[in-house]
Parts: sequence; C-alpha cells; structure tokens
Amino acid sequence: MSNIKFNGVNKSFGSNKIITDFSLLGKEDEFLVLVGPSGCGKSTLLRMIAGEINEDSADAIFLSCGGIRSTEVIDQIEQKTGKPVITSNQAQMWSCLRRAGVEDKISGFGKLFNYQLNI
Repeated sequence: MSNIKFNGVNKSFGSNKIITDFSLLGKEDEFLVLVGPSGCGKSTLLRMIAGEINEDSADAIFLSCGGIRSTEVIDQIEQKTGKPVITSNQAQMWSCLRRAGVEDKISGFGKLFNYQLNI
C-alpha cells in the first residue's frame, strides 16, 4: 500500500468552510483513525481520501471503526473507486439483518446489502 499525504487541504461548500488547513501523513502499513464531533468534516474527508486509497491490487476497501456516519459515503466511494467498501458498522448491521431473516436489498449503503447470507 502506498502512503497517503494531505498538506494544507481545505474544503468548502459555498461559504461554509468544512475542512481548514488539514494535514495528514499516513505511512505504509499504518492504521489511521479519524475522530471528531458530529459535523466536523470526517465524512467529507473520507470522500476526499477515497481517491487516494484506491490501491490497484486491492479487491475492496475496508474502513474500520468508521462510525455510523461513514455509511453516508459508502456508495460515493464505491462509485469513485469501482470497488466494494465495507465498514465495521455496516458489516455488523448487514449480519444482524440477515440473521434476523431480513433479506431485502437496501440501496444507499453499499454493495454489501445486495448479498444474502450463506451459512
């Protein structure tokens, strides 16, 4: 896996500044966690990172402990990278629904919700 580097990144929606002067260096094989209050720009940053973590040799992208709000960006990351995205919370929700007998395909939460549980 390659390094991820952001230096002085800014993101605004109109006059609303979401991310201001953000810097990050993620080294090879390093585990990174985004922590912050609701509305601070974590989901926006995940959308921005999606283009950076699209490693050619990867079959999928796993976002560990991304929080419930990360489900808001799964479809966008999948569309941008062409790869399935799995978050720990999404996988747990999928498993609970399938074990409860809910087999509905649920749109908006990634490709995972198009699959049935086979045990």
